[in-house]
Amino acid sequence: MQKNRMWVVRQKEDWFTCPENPGHTLYFRKDRQVMITRLQEEHRQQVMQYLSSEPTFTLLIAADIQNYGFESDVFEIWAHSGNCQDIIRSVFCRFYNTLLVYSLKNDIDAGNIYRFLSDNGVEYNIVLGKEELVKQFSPFIAFKEKHETLFAELSKDRFHPAKPAVTTQVFQAREEDALEIHELRESIPEFNNMMLPLEQLIDLIRTKKGRVYFIKENNKIVSSASTGAETEMAAHVNAVCTKEGYRGRGYASQIITRLSGDLLAEGKICCLGYENPVAGRIYNRIGYKELGKLVIAVK
Repeated sequence: MQKNRMWVVRQKEDWFTCPENPGHTLYFRKDRQVMITRLQEEHRQQVMQYLSSEPTFTLLIAADIQNYGFESDVFEIWAHSGNCQDIIRSVFCRFYNTLLVYSLKNDIDAGNIYRFLSDNGVEYNIVLGKEELVKQFSPFIAFKEKHETLFAELSKDRFHPAKPAVTTQVFQAREEDALEIHELRESIPEFNNMMLPLEQLIDLIRTKKGRVYFIKENNKIVSSASTGAETEMAAHVNAVCTKEGYRGRGYASQIITRLSGDLLAEGKICCLGYENPVAGRIYNRIGYKELGKLVIAVK
């Protein structure tokens, strides 16, 4: 990262930035023991190398960099480096209204990150990351609710495709399917406050930043799953759901088998999170292995 020698006050008196850096990308706390860098294209290789140590836990951040770069209105990313410019301690980013946090060694300075975001007017309603990281924000943010999910990973050598007694055709969604899929998700109580807005779902399908699969019965979409993010190395499977009244027919197993199989065939590791033990048994049978917990905390 850049070397800077001069600092001036920016916004509140706790944070200094370098006048040689007109993009305001490098910030120091007044005691100069904390350095936060607004990452730009020149930092791509360094941050991607840092994230590659845990490609499934960092998938969402890596995918956002891949899809949006460093000059986007909906995505911005910073690195926290303590008082050393060359060693990343943690990274955090805003994607729409979600703050994603990551640290390889679970070494995150939640207090200074919270103060930095507040002082610089960065708005977010959700904090997402490893359980060990998100809980460190609790002294600073009064979360209204928290959702703990078990996080699991699937590699090609562990894949055991589901073999239902009756096989149902699985379709890949197109843009015109987005509204019906969105309505299905709206009918799932567990998705409250965490649903992808319709416009983002349409964008995900149109731009192929992710993919959505579904099953129909009586010409209605009754079960679905998608990837919320993909990189060359990994894919995050999410929004697995089946409409009330159509459960227990093996639809989720068939969709996850098809979706996971397609991703593995492309050389990607699959990962997903779940709270429901019934869903967990489905994923475990297919070959997903638990790695730890993710927490979604809502302000």
